[in-house]
Amino acid sequence: MKLIKLGLICCASLLLPVTGFAQDRQEGTTEVTADVPSTYTMTIPASPKQIVANTDITDLGSLSVKGNLDPTKLIEVTVEKKQLENQRDNTQKIPFSLVDSSNANTEWTGATWNADDCTAAKALELSVKIDQPSWAAAKPGQYKGSIVFTSSIIDNE
Repeated sequence: MKLIKLGLICCASLLLPVTGFAQDRQEGTTEVTADVPSTYTMTIPASPKQIVANTDITDLGSLSVKGNLDPTKLIEVTVEKKQLENQRDNTQKIPFSLVDSSNANTEWTGATWNADDCTAAKALELSVKIDQPSWAAAKPGQYKGSIVFTSSIIDNE
């Protein structure tokens, strides 16, 4: 009987509410952050590209930049050309211009893409332009040149 009474007392004590005090409660905050960097892909015209002799304008292909860019930044694309050079006689060169196909009268030296341009994957159609006097001065032979495209993220000022 004593065990039954003791058992009932223990069960009843489990039903009693426990009082908490304000000084027993502690609260803290953990701050979480994330940094999403700008990312992009520059796609350049395919290589190699054969230029037919005595052709004024040769389509090179598309240059595009696509990505997720911070609105306070720009993608700057620049070019460096190495003129067509005769593979047997490096003193013989054929100068050329790189032009945006929409404006073949002005040499294209680079451009910038903003965040909206990158989201839309803005593309430029580029061409190689060689004038007839340059063709007329060229000696027979195999010529090789190059165009180096360089891109970087800069501040949008």
